[in-house]
Amino acid sequence: MDQPQPPYQFQPPQPVPGTTPPVMPAPRSRNGLVIGLVVLAVAIIAGYFVLAQNQSWWPFSSEVALSPTPTPDSTAGWKTYSGAVFSIKYPGNLNYRVRDFDQALGFTTEAPKNGDDVTSYPISFTIAENKNLTPEQWVLQHNAGIKSSEQMNLTIDGSAAIQSPIVVGIGIRGIETFIFGNGKVVIASWLEQNGISRGIYDQILSTFRFTK
Repeated sequence: MDQPQPPYQFQPPQPVPGTTPPVMPAPRSRNGLVIGLVVLAVAIIAGYFVLAQNQSWWPFSSEVALSPTPTPDSTAGWKTYSGAVFSIKYPGNLNYRVRDFDQALGFTTEAPKNGDDVTSYPISFTIAENKNLTPEQWVLQHNAGIKSSEQMNLTIDGSAAIQSPIVVGIGIRGIETFIFGNGKVVIASWLEQNGISRGIYDQILSTFRFTK
């Protein structure tokens, strides 16, 4: 009769004498990888800033040097009239005449003639006295026909001025500007005729200076 066999028992493999069993590498830490990437990124950025600051193309300067663009002088090349009370510039294609007895000044595109009323020229300047009146009081006393609602306050050569539309003669429209300074009132008038534009009048006014 056969003898019963003993139950099977697993026998782990025995290392071969003289050899070392292989060691499995430990898994890397994810945190260590992230830290390494951050350090690398910081080093790259720092290196770029150091390099860029030493180059002419450094683009991150907080101070930008701008060269101001000069404003063209629209009156460059104009002639200058200088009198006892004021001076102005005017285009070279205009002619002027000064009235002897009151120094009234008129500009025209035509050749001035003796006996002309310069205040009838397209642009004229007359001079009056001001006895300690405010600009509003002076205009009210001397030019009652000007409506206060149509007046505009200006500053010309640092002095107070009042500008208002006017109508003279047979419907000729224009502008009067009263400029106050040095105890005087300079009345600059423009009449819409004879080819001198309102723009030229305004440019002439921008050059007005009281004679110091």
